[in-house]
Amino acid sequence: MPSRILIVCDATKDRNIQEFKHTIHNIRMEGSILHAGDTISVLGVLHRILHPLGYHMQVASENFLGTNHIRAMEEEVSKKVDAYVGMLLKSAEECKGLGVDFEVKITAGTPMKRVIVQEVATSKCNLGYN
Repeated sequence: MPSRILIVCDATKDRNIQEFKHTIHNIRMEGSILHAGDTISVLGVLHRILHPLGYHMQVASENFLGTNHIRAMEEEVSKKVDAYVGMLLKSAEECKGLGVDFEVKITAGTPMKRVIVQEVATSKCNLGYN
Protein backbone atom coordinates (compact mmCIF):
# COMPACT_ATOMS: atom_id res chain seq x y z
CA MET A 1 0.00 0.00 0.00
CA PRO A 2 1.50 3.38 -1.01
CA SER A 3 2.40 5.72 1.83
CA ARG A 4 2.87 9.45 2.19
CA ILE A 5 5.94 10.74 3.97
CA LEU A 6 5.27 14.22 5.34
CA ILE A 7 8.17 16.61 5.90
CA VAL A 8 7.01 19.70 7.78
CA CYS A 9 9.04 22.85 8.22
CA ASP A 10 8.70 26.45 9.31
CA ALA A 11 8.50 28.27 5.97
CA THR A 12 8.89 31.63 7.70
CA LYS A 13 12.57 30.82 8.16
CA ASP A 14 14.88 30.81 5.18
CA ARG A 15 15.72 27.27 4.09
CA ASN A 16 18.52 26.09 1.86
CA ILE A 17 19.02 23.28 -0.59
CA GLN A 18 21.42 21.45 1.75
CA GLU A 19 18.77 21.06 4.46
CA PHE A 20 16.35 19.44 2.05
CA LYS A 21 19.04 17.34 0.35
CA HIS A 22 20.21 16.00 3.71
CA THR A 23 16.67 15.19 4.87
CA ILE A 24 15.69 13.41 1.64
CA HIS A 25 19.01 11.56 1.56
CA ASN A 26 18.47 10.27 5.10
CA ILE A 27 14.95 9.10 4.26
CA ARG A 28 16.23 7.29 1.16
CA MET A 29 19.14 5.67 3.01
CA GLU A 30 16.95 4.35 5.84
CA GLY A 31 15.70 1.66 3.49
CA SER A 32 12.49 0.74 5.29
CA ILE A 33 10.72 4.10 4.92
CA LEU A 34 10.50 4.76 1.19
CA HIS A 35 9.05 2.42 -1.45
CA ALA A 36 7.91 2.66 -5.05
CA GLY A 37 4.45 4.25 -5.20
CA ASP A 38 5.04 6.40 -2.11
CA THR A 39 4.77 10.19 -2.08
CA ILE A 40 7.03 12.60 -0.24
CA SER A 41 5.06 15.71 0.73
CA VAL A 42 6.92 18.80 1.88
CA LEU A 43 4.68 21.12 3.87
CA GLY A 44 5.92 24.58 4.73
CA VAL A 45 3.94 26.66 7.22
CA LEU A 46 4.20 30.44 7.07
CA HIS A 47 3.25 32.11 10.34
CA ARG A 48 4.67 35.56 9.50
CA ILE A 49 4.92 37.45 6.22
CA LEU A 50 6.47 40.68 5.07
CA HIS A 51 3.87 43.46 5.12
CA PRO A 52 3.69 45.62 1.95
CA LEU A 53 5.11 48.49 4.05
CA GLY A 54 8.22 46.45 4.91
CA TYR A 55 7.64 45.05 8.40
CA HIS A 56 6.91 41.46 9.41
CA MET A 57 3.41 40.65 10.56
CA GLN A 58 1.78 37.60 12.11
CA VAL A 59 -0.48 35.62 9.78
CA ALA A 60 -3.87 36.03 11.44
CA SER A 61 -7.31 36.76 10.00
CA GLU A 62 -7.59 40.10 11.81
CA ASN A 63 -4.38 41.27 10.08
CA PHE A 64 -5.73 40.53 6.59
CA LEU A 65 -8.76 42.75 6.19
CA GLY A 66 -7.68 44.59 3.02
CA THR A 67 -6.96 43.22 -0.42
CA ASN A 68 -3.35 44.47 -0.23
CA HIS A 69 -2.71 42.24 2.77
CA ILE A 70 -4.31 39.22 1.13
CA ARG A 71 -2.34 39.82 -2.05
CA ALA A 72 0.89 40.12 -0.01
CA MET A 73 0.16 36.78 1.66
CA GLU A 74 -0.64 35.11 -1.67
CA GLU A 75 2.58 36.48 -3.18
CA GLU A 76 4.65 35.27 -0.24
CA VAL A 77 3.12 31.79 -0.47
CA SER A 78 3.76 31.72 -4.23
CA LYS A 79 7.40 32.80 -3.77
CA LYS A 80 7.95 30.10 -1.14
CA VAL A 81 6.42 27.41 -3.37
CA ASP A 82 8.74 28.42 -6.21
CA ALA A 83 11.77 28.47 -3.90
CA TYR A 84 10.97 25.07 -2.37
CA VAL A 85 10.31 23.48 -5.77
CA GLY A 86 13.66 24.81 -6.98
CA MET A 87 15.50 23.47 -3.94
CA LEU A 88 13.80 20.07 -4.16
CA LEU A 89 14.03 19.54 -7.91
CA LYS A 90 17.16 17.37 -7.91
CA SER A 91 15.93 15.23 -5.00
CA ALA A 92 12.54 14.86 -6.68
CA GLU A 93 14.20 13.68 -9.90
CA GLU A 94 16.25 11.11 -7.97
CA CYS A 95 13.15 9.87 -6.15
CA LYS A 96 11.16 9.73 -9.39
CA GLY A 97 13.69 7.16 -10.60
CA LEU A 98 12.70 5.04 -7.59
CA GLY A 99 8.98 5.40 -8.38
CA VAL A 100 8.41 7.94 -5.61
CA ASP A 101 6.33 11.08 -6.22
CA PHE A 102 7.00 14.49 -4.74
CA GLU A 103 4.73 17.37 -3.81
CA VAL A 104 5.23 20.77 -2.20
CA LYS A 105 2.61 22.71 -0.30
CA ILE A 106 2.99 26.03 1.47
CA THR A 107 0.22 27.20 3.73
CA ALA A 108 -0.14 30.27 5.92
CA GLY A 109 -1.62 30.25 9.40
CA THR A 110 -1.13 30.25 13.14
CA PRO A 111 -0.58 28.62 15.50
CA MET A 112 1.73 26.30 13.58
CA LYS A 113 0.77 23.19 15.55
CA ARG A 114 -2.89 23.63 14.68
CA VAL A 115 -2.11 24.24 11.00
CA ILE A 116 0.04 21.09 10.87
CA VAL A 117 -2.59 18.93 12.57
CA GLN A 118 -5.25 20.29 10.22
CA GLU A 119 -3.09 19.58 7.15
CA VAL A 120 -2.37 16.03 8.31
CA ALA A 121 -6.05 15.43 9.01
CA THR A 122 -7.13 16.65 5.57
CA SER A 123 -4.33 14.90 3.67
CA LYS A 124 -4.12 11.23 2.94
CA CYS A 125 -1.27 10.62 5.36
CA ASN A 126 -1.04 7.25 7.02
CA LEU A 127 0.14 7.79 10.54
CA GLY A 128 1.91 4.77 11.87
CA TYR A 129 4.75 3.71 14.08
CA ASN A 130 7.15 0.81 13.76
